[in-house]
Amino acid sequence: MTLPGFFQSARLWTLLAFTFGLLPLGLTSTEMWDGVVGMQALQAQDWPTLKAWLLDSNWYLTYGIFLMADAVHSLIGLPYWVFFKVWILLIIAGIASEVRRLATQVFDVPEPVAAWLPALVFSFPLWYVFFSYTPMLGHLTCVLLALTGYRLVHAGNKAVAGVGLVLVSISFQLASNCAFILAIETARWALSPHKNRWSYSRSAVLLLASVMVFSATRLVWVPHGTYVGYNQFLNPLALSSWLAYAKYSVFFGTWLVLLAPVLAGFLYARQAFADNQDALLRALPQTALWPKAAALVWIALAACGPYIVVGLGNPLFTAGLSSSSSVSAVLASNAASLPVSVWYGGWGSRHALLFMVVMVIAAGWLMGRVYCVAKPASAANLRCVHISLIAAICLNLAFCLPGHWAKLERLAKESTVVAALAVKPPLPSGQVELLLEQREDYLNSVYETNHLLYRAYQAMRWTAVMLPDHPALRAWGNEHRQLTLAQPPTMREKVARLNLMGDYDWRNPCLTVAKVKLPELSVSDVLWRAEHAPQSLPSAQLIPISSTCAAADTFWR
Repeated sequence: MTLPGFFQSARLWTLLAFTFGLLPLGLTSTEMWDGVVGMQALQAQDWPTLKAWLLDSNWYLTYGIFLMADAVHSLIGLPYWVFFKVWILLIIAGIASEVRRLATQVFDVPEPVAAWLPALVFSFPLWYVFFSYTPMLGHLTCVLLALTGYRLVHAGNKAVAGVGLVLVSISFQLASNCAFILAIETARWALSPHKNRWSYSRSAVLLLASVMVFSATRLVWVPHGTYVGYNQFLNPLALSSWLAYAKYSVFFGTWLVLLAPVLAGFLYARQAFADNQDALLRALPQTALWPKAAALVWIALAACGPYIVVGLGNPLFTAGLSSSSSVSAVLASNAASLPVSVWYGGWGSRHALLFMVVMVIAAGWLMGRVYCVAKPASAANLRCVHISLIAAICLNLAFCLPGHWAKLERLAKESTVVAALAVKPPLPSGQVELLLEQREDYLNSVYETNHLLYRAYQAMRWTAVMLPDHPALRAWGNEHRQLTLAQPPTMREKVARLNLMGDYDWRNPCLTVAKVKLPELSVSDVLWRAEHAPQSLPSAQLIPISSTCAAADTFWR
């Protein structure tokens, strides 16, 4: 028995993956995380803030994208958020295309299997963190430039290779690309038959460009301003660093669960169609198991290693986290209804972007081997390939769709807080602590909360945080505020710009505390009203707790 024809269509599943994996990004024009800085600054044409935010952190490419968005807006009136959403979708589509090409050119994935790889890219559960105005626009663009440039370096004539080298060099603004591209180059060299190997010159130029750009960003054009010391290596001589290496390695390892369907299909095929193993070797004699498996492991280490050595990485899921441990553990446990849960409140999943490339290629390679057995055998092998790939896409979406929902629901709830604040007198100027009554799995840092207050009052007189009412989180919020305010006078202007507190009185240490009870929202509230009819959303409840500030209309009486 064969699967119905539409189930075997790579185009159909690619369209479904694009629709459910990516298009939810277009359901909102609002922002979160540090994207609120870019959103508020660009709409106000506050270029000094954008420069302090992006150029100080060496994100020149992202700054250029902002300039393009502003130029298009000035020319045809296209809203900024539409430009950025379209940019994100086009870049991800380009990444999917390059992943497909890389899989076929380096790992000999058969084209009928490679045709399914864009669907695995589009459905991969990390796109919900790529909102509009964040520096992650640069992350995505750099990955596409790296993959495209690398392909052009080996495309043929020297002129095209030169263009590729320029693209690769630009992509090294994302420092992890340096190790990633070199790992692909060394793997490709090792896997190529000796007679087909290219000259050493192009590999040497790639190595030289990687070393030069990385050294320049570490020694010459280092992050400055408030970004001094950004992404510093952990001390390899300290035991705590090795514990951190182990922890973040485990975190990246959790993402391998997404390979379970294709790995199961591969193992099933090896067992069920053992008689056809000789046919596989005749079909692709160069695709021995261990060399390409080792190459994939090597590239995977290069994809996650740069993040591990600086103490970064986000797990696909969490297990056994105590509600009394770290801030991240508290937030993750707030989302947990089961011993194993997914924490969508953070945005560290962006660190798995390069790891995603390796995982998708690994899935294609495993299914490619099964497909090669299928060619001289029965349709049962093809059915195994299709079922495994469809299961992998569905598993991806099972993680991805709740991520989109969590972000959209959070943005909708924040809109109810803005509406509740807007009908009350402005909070007293100074520090503000808004305590969420519910066990939410996220917290709003200073710039995020200040952006909410700006939306409500069109003013920037506060240093505020909004977070669940938990002792560990409140301690973090107090530390976060104090670190923001402890900057030397020479840094205060930049700190004020980056935290959306331009009118803050630095001499005012007072603190206002209020409790926030978020409303229950329906599906239509989250998917429609939050964006198109926010005035019809149920309102959050605000309860005054205390204030050491001079009365601002007696603090809501």
